[in-house]
Amino acid sequence: MATEFTLTAIDYANAPSSLQVWTFEYKLWNATSYTLISNSASVNTDGTLGTPLNVSGLTAGQLYYVRAYPNCSSPVDYFIQQVQL
Repeated sequence: MATEFTLTAIDYANAPSSLQVWTFEYKLWNATSYTLISNSASVNTDGTLGTPLNVSGLTAGQLYYVRAYPNCSSPVDYFIQQVQL
């Protein structure tokens, strides 16, 4: 069973006109706080990450939440996705 996942892209509702910098975090479904994956991930206008982000050392069979948000947004709009290992 899987003990890691890799983030390779996000889906933009409205594609930006230039590269964006995003923050990505994750947590186990019942954890109270998120763990930082990257606070400087470059995301291209097509939604692909400049460098894929790998999260390893996780527990197989568990549910994780990935939270992402653009660094230029104020107030912050969080985007959350579930990842089932």
